[in-house]
Amino acid sequence: MKRTLMFLLSAAAGLSAYSQDVIVTKEGDAMKVYGVEISGTSVFFREQEAEDSPIRKMKKEDLLMVKYRDGKKVIMDDSEKAADEAPASAVQTQPEGNVQVTVENLSAEGQAANNAILERLNAPVELVLKDKDKSDIGKKEAARALAVFGVKKSSVMANDEIEISYEMGRLTKRNKNAPAVWDCIKTQYTNSNPAIKFSVKNKTNRILYVDLGTTFFIRLEEPICFYTPSSTTTSHGKSGGAGVNLGAVTGALGIGGMAGSLANGVNVGGGTTSSTTSTTYSQRIVAIPPMSSIELAPQYLFGNEEKTICDGAEYRHWDAYSYILIPRFNFSKEKGGVMLVGDHYKYSEESSPIQMSFMLSYGTEENCASTKTLASHYFLKDLLGRKTLKGNLLGNNTLKGDLNTDTVPFTDVWIEDKGSKAVFPKQ
Repeated sequence: MKRTLMFLLSAAAGLSAYSQDVIVTKEGDAMKVYGVEISGTSVFFREQEAEDSPIRKMKKEDLLMVKYRDGKKVIMDDSEKAADEAPASAVQTQPEGNVQVTVENLSAEGQAANNAILERLNAPVELVLKDKDKSDIGKKEAARALAVFGVKKSSVMANDEIEISYEMGRLTKRNKNAPAVWDCIKTQYTNSNPAIKFSVKNKTNRILYVDLGTTFFIRLEEPICFYTPSSTTTSHGKSGGAGVNLGAVTGALGIGGMAGSLANGVNVGGGTTSSTTSTTYSQRIVAIPPMSSIELAPQYLFGNEEKTICDGAEYRHWDAYSYILIPRFNFSKEKGGVMLVGDHYKYSEESSPIQMSFMLSYGTEENCASTKTLASHYFLKDLLGRKTLKGNLLGNNTLKGDLNTDTVPFTDVWIEDKGSKAVFPKQ
């Protein structure tokens, strides 16, 4: 074995003149490749130098050695020691567990990238009306309002490896039992079933892995896990679903000082089969290729059932038979006055009555034994009153008033007067 190893090491050394990485298999084959990345169980590489060339994968158990273009070597056989120290990108530099990324421990480059995103999303906004509608300002009651969310200063939406972005839209359904479909609308009709969708960009030249099991959207203090465990069992004659219980989420990591934990359990439904079955489970770990982005599953902004959002704000069905849910904010003549067209209420991080958070966990290894968590926190920053024409409140062309920017995500809410009921706070 040692003679074979020495022979292969010599052969690989001869190939280093080509300034490429070299993968040596246990069969004695030496392959010249590019951009080798080593994970817990696999080795990833490209056969061409171009960044957009396909990424191939081989099992570590089939390989003997990787020799990098700088001369460093990694021996895959556990019975042998590494001929040299592996490069930093090929070894695990973080101890197993989770590291919370904060604004304070970002690098200078990471802080600059994060500050640029926060500055853009927290940019001042104002309502823009057509000249013929400006006479309504301060006189006509607002029938709808634009709700603009800001990002708290403690948020981390970018570091040296990851960049997070999001957009507002809605999740629409053709009927009550149909699956919800994401609909991103840049215009005004976004008040029904409002939703949010996060995207994650890999800024590095190596593969990163998002752990959906420890990635959360926290809405109204309710943590929603992006990993929805499920399985499908198939037999020769019959097929049926088996639910997989996520287990207990005792808290959201880093939210309110609580430490989160995740316990996976399985609940398999009953059924009778007389043949061999195969079960496929949903994917918990999602890979992001180098310099690429992925979109996470969109989430309802306030949920998909009726509820109280906060004092003075309700989430209610359009009618008794509808599956359409609409956020309704109450401003009462009996309690502080109604909201008028052109009114602009501004809320701070502390005074905002609606707050949300997003937590992303990712690692550099397939098993995500070591992860980093980026937490970003959102708050209702602006509420701008505008008008709709009576008799056609759901029409796309009946809204008066737009935002002065299209780079700041927003959603649309209804404004009501419910008399003596709790009212939404004015700021």
